[in-house]
Amino acid sequence: MIREIVSASDFEKCLQVVEGALENRARALEDGDTAAAAMAESHGLGPADLRDALNAIRDLRAQGTPPASGSDAAWIARDPMTGVLQSAIEEFYRDAGAVDETAAQGLAGQDVAITDRSLKAEWQPAGPQGFARPFEMTDPRWAVAFLAAKALAAMRGQRPFPTAPPPTVRIGNRARVLLVGDWGSGVPRAQKVAARMRRELEAAPDRERHVIHLGDVYYSGFESEYRDRFLPFWPVKESEADAIGSFCLNANHDMFTGGHAYFDYLLKEPRFARQGGCSYFSLENDHWQILALDTGYDAQDYRGEKGSLYGPQAAWVREKRAAAPQKKAVLLSHHQLFSAWEGGSPELERKLQPVLSQPNGVTAWFWAHEHRCAIYDRNHPVPYARLVGHGGVPVYAPKGPTPPGVVHEFRETFRDGLERFTRFGFAVLDFEDGSIRARYISEDGLEHYSETIC
Repeated sequence: MIREIVSASDFEKCLQVVEGALENRARALEDGDTAAAAMAESHGLGPADLRDALNAIRDLRAQGTPPASGSDAAWIARDPMTGVLQSAIEEFYRDAGAVDETAAQGLAGQDVAITDRSLKAEWQPAGPQGFARPFEMTDPRWAVAFLAAKALAAMRGQRPFPTAPPPTVRIGNRARVLLVGDWGSGVPRAQKVAARMRRELEAAPDRERHVIHLGDVYYSGFESEYRDRFLPFWPVKESEADAIGSFCLNANHDMFTGGHAYFDYLLKEPRFARQGGCSYFSLENDHWQILALDTGYDAQDYRGEKGSLYGPQAAWVREKRAAAPQKKAVLLSHHQLFSAWEGGSPELERKLQPVLSQPNGVTAWFWAHEHRCAIYDRNHPVPYARLVGHGGVPVYAPKGPTPPGVVHEFRETFRDGLERFTRFGFAVLDFEDGSIRARYISEDGLEHYSETIC
């Protein structure tokens, strides 16, 4: 990630540049400018595409997007259009050679709190007049405007949901399963998380091992974001595709561009072949069913904040539980069933109520989406409800007391300048026949909570 793209004030200046360039190019096309037409055609765009993109940006800015300020340290848009624009503008900067990867260092001896990438001085978005670059025949303002328009046009089509049966992967009764959520940012501390996860894999050579990402590759699931921010740092090496299982759930940011890169790029990478191109699946042994769900494909609001289950998933969960009622069930999803901080997912709960209401319906549920780590008490439909969404998005340290109903909230922090940031982390599940030993580990290797799930 580039510092200026996750700064709301700097990104606002970038949007002003794109808006002005789109207006310029759209007007030129409508006036019959042959050079403008050739440029647009080379990008597969027409006047309507440019006007649509221009109107979308104007609507966003009229609604106060980006915000004047925000509570999160790294501003990552929660609406699809802005997320797509963040992706497109950052991709333009990277391809233009505008990024200095050592410009944003933290204090001496400390971690970089947000990102180690910043724009070179001559590319800084000093204001709406331009990208602080000389006006050239191939003006970069036009190039980024075309890229933004093309990205917004690509949002119109959602990738069809897979029709193949979801795979059932047999795992050992003493398997080690690592869980990490909201990890796909590629920032240095997310890379630290991957390195710690790698240590946990190497520490258990006698166990069958699997790693599961609970979803969200930022900003909006571009293919380049999986290629540059996710796969190079994934804790399972390419040479280990057959030896260690890799899985990734679908989520709201992955769907901002229709899910195309998630399904047709990431899931076709050899390490993720066990999923069979499907966004939901199960891992099973003699004692447990791990049922991994796609709650992002049919999220219930524009921003994708409330999860649901598309297609046959709810029936699939019922069938799996009915086929093995003697086994205990662990559900995995990106979205939360309920929350002590934000809203829950009523449609998700409704669809799974027939299973949740059974005496042995669901023993544990791990989800992400909120960029926190929390252990809920047992006064819920699921005895072991766990939030592990603190894998890779920089956020400020929480303030105030831990909410009621939460028995543990991870609050390890560090200071960067005047601000204090929360550490990232992940979970390790060691299956021991009928029980699971769960450990929650920070980016620095601190085990801050452990429990036995049974």
